[in-house]
Amino acid sequence: MTTSKRFKVANYLPKPLITDIGYQLSEKHSSILVYPNPTVHGLTVQSVGTNDVLKSIEVYSVEGILLLKKENLNISTYQINELSEYAHGVYLVKVFSEKTQFQKLVTKQ
Repeated sequence: MTTSKRFKVANYLPKPLITDIGYQLSEKHSSILVYPNPTVHGLTVQSVGTNDVLKSIEVYSVEGILLLKKENLNISTYQINELSEYAHGVYLVKVFSEKTQFQKLVTKQ
């Protein structure tokens, strides 16, 4: 009879870090800002202080539906004006830069 050991995958994943500027997947402090939150019309996504540039931005509904995807940006600041077209609620913004990935929940009022 063979005895198998069960490992919980969660024990081997990096622990998420909650910061004042959002939720990120790595232990490093993020250099990405997403503001204002809450918002009425749009959002500004900004890479600050590290010579990092934004590569792509995705906005998802709470149901997980991709609503907006901007790729090949190669800039340090991007204004999301399309958010004004969406209903009031909570949205997930995913930001990908050369050096990091960042996620933040934002509220549209």
